[in-house]
Amino acid sequence: AAVFLAVRGIFLEGQTKPVLPDATVEVRVKGAEPVVKDTVTGPDGKYRVGPLSEGPVYEVRMRKNGYQVVE
Repeated sequence: AAVFLAVRGIFLEGQTKPVLPDATVEVRVKGAEPVVKDTVTGPDGKYRVGPLSEGPVYEVRMRKNGYQVVE
């Protein structure tokens, strides 16, 4: 029989200001380049991305053509 291990993940949520629908949201482990997870903002500029492993510190970056995004 197969044995499975389930670990609860975390989700990151946020919103762009001003509202930017269809912006790409990328999550990376802080200091690393590869994207761990990504998503696109909804029509209200909100996003939810995950599940992510607990433990690492994550960076969230956002981009959208025609916009300069500042943190």
